[in-house]
Amino acid sequence: NLLWTFKPQEIANTLWAYAKSRCAESSLFKALGDAALQHNLLWTFKPQELSNTLWAFATIGQQHPMLFRRAVSVALNKRREMSPQNSANI
Repeated sequence: NLLWTFKPQEIANTLWAYAKSRCAESSLFKALGDAALQHNLLWTFKPQELSNTLWAFATIGQQHPMLFRRAVSVALNKRREMSPQNSANI
């Protein structure tokens, strides 16, 4: 599956673009959320990438409970690196 080769920026940008255009492709969101969880990739997301990813899910109302559970830990760990805008988007 090509999605498993995506880097954090590619995941975040793809999700952001779909959410921005209000295109709620649930299978794509699920697959990219799963890809972000593979091999602890989510821990390598920069604050902007994490923020954009979570914003995208929230914007279209797509649920991914495991992604959001892990994202809490990542966000708390990176809270000093986050801008106010990153935090607000989360």
